[in-house]
Amino acid sequence: MTLKFTALALAATLFVLACATDDTNTASGNYTNPNGSSELAVLMNDLYREAEKAKQKIALGHTPEWSVDAEKILTAAATEPEKAASSEYKAFAVSYLETVRMLKNATPAEAPEHFKVMATACMNCHNAICPGPTKRIRKLL
Repeated sequence: MTLKFTALALAATLFVLACATDDTNTASGNYTNPNGSSELAVLMNDLYREAEKAKQKIALGHTPEWSVDAEKILTAAATEPEKAASSEYKAFAVSYLETVRMLKNATPAEAPEHFKVMATACMNCHNAICPGPTKRIRKLL
């Protein structure tokens, strides 16, 4: 009986360890999609975290700093390359990049409105092209 119990406990432990997922991405310290994350998905997660930090700084009356290279949204490899290659995606991406530029150059008084415009640009693109993250983006608004 003890041998069966030990074997069962060992099997259960191995199963749990095999199913455990590493919640970091070795490239950027981000959440990892169990199916793998594209370069664009990782970048967008980084941009989201950057936006969260910016929102906190703005709430304190400061102009946010922006350390993530948002321009990479035009060149990063996407999970669904055909979507990122579309003229619609490119138009949304250029619009978003303009809102980031405006936010970077905003005064502390202008920053809340520019942040809202930037977050809305994210939402507009995701509503049209990749709706999965809209619930998360809504938290920025």
